[in-house]
Amino acid sequence: MQQVTSFVVILAGIVIAFTGILVGQFVARRATKLQKKLLEEQTRVEAQMASKWLSISEAMLASIGDGLIVTDTKSKIIYTNKAFENILGWESGEVLGKLVTKVVPREDEKGKQITSTKQNLSLMLSGKMPTTTATTTYFARKDKTKIPVSLIISPIVLNEKIIGAVESFRDITQEKKIDETKSEFVSLAAHQLRTPLTSINWHIEMLLDADAGKLNNKQKQYLDEIHNGNQRMVTLVNSLLDVSNIEAGTIAIDLRPVNLTVLLKEVITEVMPLITAKKLSVKEVSEPDLSRIDTDPKLTRIVFQNLITNAIHYSSDNAKIEVKLVHAQVGGGGAYKEYNRERESSI
Repeated sequence: MQQVTSFVVILAGIVIAFTGILVGQFVARRATKLQKKLLEEQTRVEAQMASKWLSISEAMLASIGDGLIVTDTKSKIIYTNKAFENILGWESGEVLGKLVTKVVPREDEKGKQITSTKQNLSLMLSGKMPTTTATTTYFARKDKTKIPVSLIISPIVLNEKIIGAVESFRDITQEKKIDETKSEFVSLAAHQLRTPLTSINWHIEMLLDADAGKLNNKQKQYLDEIHNGNQRMVTLVNSLLDVSNIEAGTIAIDLRPVNLTVLLKEVITEVMPLITAKKLSVKEVSEPDLSRIDTDPKLTRIVFQNLITNAIHYSSDNAKIEVKLVHAQVGGGGAYKEYNRERESSI
């Protein structure tokens, strides 16, 4: 009887142990399946989120009004947006994988084709140039017509390594037309103003020469002021014509010996009413060997006028303006360094 009891106990233990193993295996399998299911669900959710954000990103890029061209390190196109297609006439599928320089040939403002090695994109991908500022370039469209664009190129950097570049551009045809119209208007207005000013100057000189009778001192003083004012108007009109010619690229440089010190004094005299109105004090400093140099007197006068009038405009009342004529080294030396040291309202 005792042997039977022992056998039953042993058998029960075996059954319990075997049952435990089976339960453990069952639980382990269920846990593994559950874990796998959770990982699959997590992967599915992450994939959905990634797909969603990818769609949002693509929609954002497609909605940008400026044309976008994304290239790899070999200048091959890997992405373009809708604006690119609208502006240049290409379909995205037609250009992917192709060299951007072949798809979109470029010219400078003089109509000279820019070679691939000299393009900013090539220089940037080689690490020789950072992000470019907006520059005017001419792109050739699919139909071979050319349009002016404002172009900005930025590198794509990953782990401190350039892996591609993004070109952002917009069509500035309308802006170019407006500039041309403005230049034409300025040129026309300046030419039309010359005729009455010439007539006024001629009659003033006749009065000053006493052709209409002798003048007393007071009358002569007033006429001198009118004559000087008229001459300033003539100079202004000539400056407008010079600016118009500069923008049109037709300006002619007339080099001749010029006394810069005298020219500077003349410009300061012209703007003296502005200086007096703001109660400014002006100090002139000129190096002696700058008294005569070869330059264009008209263009140099325009430079002096712009610098001095800007100094007057941006100076507070009772301020000091120091105008210096000094030698400046190429590359930011000379007067530039001196200006930075003094931090005055200087030119």
